[in-house]
Amino acid sequence: MQNVSEDEQKALDEQIAQLQQRTDITDDTKALVMGLALLNIVGEHTLATAVDALGKTIRTSKPLDKAIVLELAKIPPAAVLTTLPQVCNTVCHESLRQDDPALLVAEIAAFNLPDENKAILTLYKLTQVYGSSPVALAISTMA
Repeated sequence: MQNVSEDEQKALDEQIAQLQQRTDITDDTKALVMGLALLNIVGEHTLATAVDALGKTIRTSKPLDKAIVLELAKIPPAAVLTTLPQVCNTVCHESLRQDDPALLVAEIAAFNLPDENKAILTLYKLTQVYGSSPVALAISTMA
């Protein structure tokens, strides 16, 4: 990577090593964490260019609905981590309810990332578990 400080490179190397050791999270989650870490270092344009160039090689997750992301931006990131899982669990169909919805995002909360990035990862995770409609409803009640 060009124009990346030695400290940024070292921090990224450490994060990559930590992710490689993790066996309790999926490769999709690892890819999202790396994408967010790179976004903080190289910026949106550079990351988007790399994703476009690599195509299907690195694209596995379904894109988030932009309207949902815009609504999510109205909620403080810390509340997304602590409250959104509970609200999703309340508004979803009973067949999707979890005994402890906070466990769904516990691994995300532990990542060494800004809360804004954790909020996006939380949105991905909750959408996978509950589906887009219940998550959108939960977000709209919180926004």
